[in-house]
Formats: sequence, C-alpha cells, structure tokens
Amino acid sequence: MHTVYLDRKHASIEVQGDSMRVKPAPRGCGNIPLKLVARLVLLGEIQLTTSTLARLTDAGVSVVCLSGRGHRRVAQLCGPPGKDVERRLLQFQAAANPILSTALARELVAGKLAACGRELHEAEARRPARRRPLLAARRTLAALQEDIPGANLVSLRGLEGAGAAAWFRALATLFPASAGFNGRSRRPPRDPANAILSLCYTLLHAEAVAVCHAQGLDPMLGFLHEPLHGRESLACDLIEPLRPRIDGCVVKLFATRLVKAEHFSNGAAGCRLRKNGRQHFWPWWEETAPPFRRYLRTRGHELIRTLRAHQP
Repeated sequence: MHTVYLDRKHASIEVQGDSMRVKPAPRGCGNIPLKLVARLVLLGEIQLTTSTLARLTDAGVSVVCLSGRGHRRVAQLCGPPGKDVERRLLQFQAAANPILSTALARELVAGKLAACGRELHEAEARRPARRRPLLAARRTLAALQEDIPGANLVSLRGLEGAGAAAWFRALATLFPASAGFNGRSRRPPRDPANAILSLCYTLLHAEAVAVCHAQGLDPMLGFLHEPLHGRESLACDLIEPLRPRIDGCVVKLFATRLVKAEHFSNGAAGCRLRKNGRQHFWPWWEETAPPFRRYLRTRGHELIRTLRAHQP
C-alpha cells in the first residue's frame, strides 16, 4: 500500500471504477488502482467531489488535507471505522480508572525517555566531539527515568517535559548551522529544522488518528495527554515514544543536505518548506515513515490487549 502526495495547485481528483485519476496527470502517473492506495495527502487548493470522497473512504483510503500556509492539518477523512464498540467502552473505563491510566502513562513516558537515551547514545558514536553535552543529557534522562515508577499523572507529565527540555538542548548541538535550530518552536516554527519537525509530527499524528479509527479506538481520549477540547489525545499518546526517533531522522536529513536553506521561506506563518523543498521531502518521508506506521498499528493492538486484560 502506498501514499499519494498531491502538491499541485488547482489539481483535481476523480475516481473511475477501481482507479483514481489526478488531473492534470503528473509525469508518469496515469490511473492509480485504489487497492494500492493507503493514504492521500493533499496540500493547498485541490478539487474533488463529495462522491469522490465517498469512494475513497469506502475503499479505506485515509485523506489528509494540509493548509497551503503553515502545512497544518485542516481536515482528515478516514476509511470505515473499527466495528467492535467494546474497545471504546474498555478505553473509557480505563481512562476513568486512575491506577490503569497512570500505568499506561508511565509506560509512554518510560518509552519516550528511553528512546531519547538510545538516540543520544548512537549520536555520541557518530559525533564524538559532541560527547560532553550528549552525555550530560543522557544522565539527566536516566535520573528522570528513576522517578517514573512512583510518579502520578501530574508528575509524569512534568518528567516528560523535563526530559523533552534536556533532549532538545542536546539536539541543538547535532543540527548543522543551516537548520537554524536553537530549541523547539511551534505555531509558528521559527527555523528550517522546526518547520520540518512540525511537518513530520503533523503527518505522523494523522497516521495515529487513522490507526485509532481503524482499530475502533477513540482518538480523543488518551492517558498521558489529558482530554482537551479539540485534541486527539490518544493519537498524541501513540506518537509520543516515536518523537525522538523522528527528531533523529530529521537531524540526518539536514546532515545529508537533502533540504537546504534555499528550500525555506519566512513569513507571517513562520518558517515553511517551499515547493522546491517539498519535492525532496515527500519521497524522503515516504521512505522514512514505514517503521513508524508499523509501530503505531502494533501499539494500537497492544493497547487493546491491555484494555481487555484489565476489563472489570
């Protein structure tokens, strides 16, 4: 199964029979069999009818719409939902159970901090000149991990925040100067590195929402991320342990100079990746994302098994 990225102003999509057609057709791209398409990412002003949307979702294609400015996710349609309503009932019961919800949150924080430590350990081997700040961050992360077993939800969120701060301080020593990274910034991203990080997180969050939908879970109700109006908290939970791995991939992306300073522009929406840069980014992301997608599907199934094992 593949992803189709449509990043062409005023293009249109239609479904004929069992195939999808883009007009005007990109070079080398004619009819695309729907059975080969898992997701469709649309950027900017793309035209398609309600009947086309219906055909796409009936075929199980997740449709993600990104804004032309800022590359925010502005809409998402998923395929047929998971039909086992028991899973949502168990999820609601778990969220109302402070012991179980705290245990699930501990697992997420432990997984994220451990992933940060692994990434920094690997970075030390590649960049021995950066050993001192990387080692300092690893020691901070290790100390935070020792506090996880007895922490409540509020404390866990504090530990995750402290770990993220240590992680990004270390990450700033790994990015090349062209990335402009001096710390995490969002809404809007202030520099090329943050622009790519935000775009990666947006795409992965959409994947997590689609996984929740397909597996019959409610993406709005999480455990580590408390419920907030309009936030898909369970999707946030699922991607949290993946963030360090994504960040490490973005560092390598800039190190290879696949994206460069001339691929970005700055404006009211902050720093954003221009079209000449997105032409490099989409293939890179499609090559990078499969392990993350597999993790999300596996983690969703593991969560369901845990919920069933603890049902009243």
